[in-house]
Amino acid sequence: MPDPTYTTEIEFVTGSYTDISSDCYKININTSMARGVYEPITPPQMTVILDNKNRQFSPQNSASPYYPNIKIGKRIRVKATYSGTTYGLFSGMISTYAIDPNPGTPMCNINAGGELGKLQKNEIKLSILTDHSITSLFSAVLSASLISSYVIDTLDEVVGYTWYDNVSPMDKITELLTVGNYYLYTDGNGIVRVKDRYFISNGTAVASYNEFYDFSYSMDETSIINRALIE
Repeated sequence: MPDPTYTTEIEFVTGSYTDISSDCYKININTSMARGVYEPITPPQMTVILDNKNRQFSPQNSASPYYPNIKIGKRIRVKATYSGTTYGLFSGMISTYAIDPNPGTPMCNINAGGELGKLQKNEIKLSILTDHSITSLFSAVLSASLISSYVIDTLDEVVGYTWYDNVSPMDKITELLTVGNYYLYTDGNGIVRVKDRYFISNGTAVASYNEFYDFSYSMDETSIINRALIE
């Protein structure tokens, strides 16, 4: 079977991704699945090490073909193509650039995070909600947190009364997940997904050492369990 090929792209210019795969030395992706208080929400993270011998990824280099768009906040994504099918591995926003000035091995280190990181930075305020489904509450909190892309399973539970007034969206999403033992994760295309309690993930990852000196992809998975608290 052929090895997968990997593509790393940065959206230096809005609406147009630039392929930087040939400059990649190493990529590490970490993501996890949340289940309320049982498995806390951890936004996905990615680190990328790039060859910077030509200083093309140095933000102050006006001769770079990417200047002046080497900035934090730019979108970055990694895809794998295997047997003619392309899979998203990560899609998020660049949070830091770090230039290694070592003349022997000039590198650029990029850190990026997924959409769920917005839950840690914002507070939200919503009007009083009565007799709302859990599905609509998830949608209201994610939307108020400026999460741009999410898909929520149809969840049957209904909450009689809710009022979110200058509260942490991370805390509220955690509460909603705990109510029904639901699952939350970010998929490889950057979409936040909320799944019902019967969801079982059989995640797979493919890796090749042909395209990069080193590549790793990790996803934490947990099995569905029943929990009871007796007081």
